[in-house]
Amino acid sequence: MRSNYILQVSKIKQQNVVDEIRRNYRNNCWIDFEIYLYSNGRLIIVGSSDLSYYHNFEIIINAPSYMSGDTYWTCDPLDDFMKLKIINDNNDANIILEFYSESILQFKVIAENISLNFDTVFYYKRENLSSGERLAYWIE
Repeated sequence: MRSNYILQVSKIKQQNVVDEIRRNYRNNCWIDFEIYLYSNGRLIIVGSSDLSYYHNFEIIINAPSYMSGDTYWTCDPLDDFMKLKIINDNNDANIILEFYSESILQFKVIAENISLNFDTVFYYKRENLSSGERLAYWIE
């Protein structure tokens, strides 16, 4: 069963972010990533094994100062698909997050902080949602 909680990157070690995603996807052959939403200084990248129906984790990036790359990519969860670095520059901490597919850089973002959410978000109308489940923001 998938965990439903939020992890703040500033409170966990860098590798734990990647390990947590891998742990939740250890039985999958791939992970699809997509830019889901960018609004009010917040970027949300989502992941799933089937983005046509739902996503089941979100990487929430607050105050991104730089973004570059594709808006959709696929990776093997057993590969080195994500690199995260925390740098301190003039007393300000920035996080550099890079996504790779087959060793090719797909997306890069620099931001103030990052969190993970393992809720399942459905892209279609659905009744009787359980704890940790919700509908996508565009579903009425």
